[in-house]
Amino acid sequence: YYCHKTPKSFQADVVSILFGKDGSEAASKNVTQALCLPVSVHELVENATMEVSPDSEGVRFFLVDCRPAEQYNAGHLSTAFHLDCNLMLQEPSTFATAVVGLLSAQRQALAANSLAAGEHLCILGSGRMEEDGYVHMVVAAFLKRNIRHVSMLDGGYIAIHDYFGHH
Repeated sequence: YYCHKTPKSFQADVVSILFGKDGSEAASKNVTQALCLPVSVHELVENATMEVSPDSEGVRFFLVDCRPAEQYNAGHLSTAFHLDCNLMLQEPSTFATAVVGLLSAQRQALAANSLAAGEHLCILGSGRMEEDGYVHMVVAAFLKRNIRHVSMLDGGYIAIHDYFGHH
């Protein structure tokens, strides 16, 4: 059960640390200090292209793009739900309303068996540490609301952009 609910890229990181493939202290620290489960771009892309069926096993992601509106409008993935992380501090009531809408959209997508549906919220930031402080606060807010499956795209939008630039 837990294997099917845990992103494969996170499983690979843990296995490599536990069984000595990458026993580095830095890798171990990254896993133990992670706010949520990190997801690789490769896994996200592979997941988005896999056939959706009621019997399909594995983690399905609901992508939440938490970059500021100007970055989102400059380019985004078509299946991503936009949740401007700046609203969290600038307009808390608007942010709360947006979160309710996001969770409703997620439920509707799951019920419709949509390509964009997934029970795992995968949070997407810019990929720049200096810009993603609020994104980490959004992750913490979802965890505080007891959302069961929360992950974050490792490397953010930059990693997606680089991935498609090389493939």
